[in-house]
Amino acid sequence: MSAERSAMGWTVPSVDGLCLHIASTKEDASALAYSASGESIHLTQGLRSNGVVSAAQRVIAQRGLRHLSLIESIDFRGLAGRVRPLLYGALLLRWRNRLEGVLAIGADTSAWLSRVAPAGLNVRPFAYFLAENSQPRYTSDGGLFRVLFVGALIPLKRVGLLLEVLGRLAEYPFAVDIVGDGPQRHELEEVAGRCLGGRVRFHGTQSIDGIASWMQRADCLVLPSAHDGWGAVISEALQAGTPVICSSACGAKALVSASGKGGVFDKDDTAEFLDMMRIQLDIGRVSIMDRQELSRWARCAGAQAGAKYLEELLVGAMVTPVLPPWEKGSL
Repeated sequence: MSAERSAMGWTVPSVDGLCLHIASTKEDASALAYSASGESIHLTQGLRSNGVVSAAQRVIAQRGLRHLSLIESIDFRGLAGRVRPLLYGALLLRWRNRLEGVLAIGADTSAWLSRVAPAGLNVRPFAYFLAENSQPRYTSDGGLFRVLFVGALIPLKRVGLLLEVLGRLAEYPFAVDIVGDGPQRHELEEVAGRCLGGRVRFHGTQSIDGIASWMQRADCLVLPSAHDGWGAVISEALQAGTPVICSSACGAKALVSASGKGGVFDKDDTAEFLDMMRIQLDIGRVSIMDRQELSRWARCAGAQAGAKYLEELLVGAMVTPVLPPWEKGSL
């Protein structure tokens, strides 16, 4: 695991029952792809700037093996963002006869990829499915509503916006927990002190288990990102039975909308964000019954549901329409 992932609190998952090969060079990746069975099915990440993965993709294409590409939500901000639809349209045209389909990660990714993809190349919505957790525990905390942010303290995540919005709701009794670290920490601590006094606590980087514990204490996770390809913390929070408020720029916003809890605000509309936070504070703390109900629903974002969905897509050769699990509900 990279030092960057370790610093974010990631741990090495169990891979019992899997035969795991790590290809660290293009030569290793090519050799691995050449050694694969003719009946094998390959899922690769992205179609551009792929480094080692691109070597395996070329061999998979040369051998005519079943191949699906996973493409994450694209950042359309700025001049580069305007060019990306044209770039991806050209890439998909180039790959149209070498891919069985595209698994599009992010709420809007499937729709816009379908618009730029050539006829006959099937695009289906997909997600980062997480390991299921045990039923959430309910932790009482003296009656205070707890707002949680989990992630890197960088401009893209817009934690400052969250603190400023909450500063305009100071009449409500709440506390704010910030889990994560980054170059903006000192600046955000100053903003927190100015807007909310002693209500905000910065906890730094936590382990995955530690983050799960914070999720179970929270009454609302907030992710106000300017762009987030998916936002795995959204899935984690919902699995813990915690409602989520996120911006429209988060790939996992489809989960939030489908959950019927929290909400999705327009990333450029601070007033809508403020109103959404006010509504959530008016609703109050999450009861154990509501937490368990939301957690049960969120099994649709878990690994078991994801495996079943992928199997259905593969059996249908990406041609047969299949509803993603968050549109079906829990298992």
